[in-house]
Amino acid sequence: MSLKWSLLLVIAVLLQSCGSSLFVMDDIMMLERGNTRKDVQTMVKLKPRYGKPLNYKENRYIVEYYHMKIGNRRELGEDSKGRASIENTKNIDIYQDYYFLYNQNDQVIFWGTTDDFKAAEDSTIIQIGASIKKNSSKWDSE
Repeated sequence: MSLKWSLLLVIAVLLQSCGSSLFVMDDIMMLERGNTRKDVQTMVKLKPRYGKPLNYKENRYIVEYYHMKIGNRRELGEDSKGRASIENTKNIDIYQDYYFLYNQNDQVIFWGTTDDFKAAEDSTIIQIGASIKKNSSKWDSE
């Protein structure tokens, strides 16, 4: 393989790994209650899409929002004549909104989708999840 092609291959691999804005469930398999926000960001290898303070019953919390990859799909591209083309197939990531909730000591106390928050046994987590669901679209647009 020529030096030119080797260099292009290395650049392509680096760009692909740097461009991801998603994490996968395997990234947080070792996550435990009490881990810090820094621990979480190290595990998912990303900064959150946003972090927002929440107050509930005189306690302060922070919620961080990420996209978690749950799969991908292939989409046929088109050739120069507008026909379906296997050569121009694109892989498109499928993601789910995923939230991490931290207490005032910056420790994770709950994580999951808004449905996970809704199904929690702790009524405080359920109420905070409802607030996340209510405000998430507003937060996305800020």
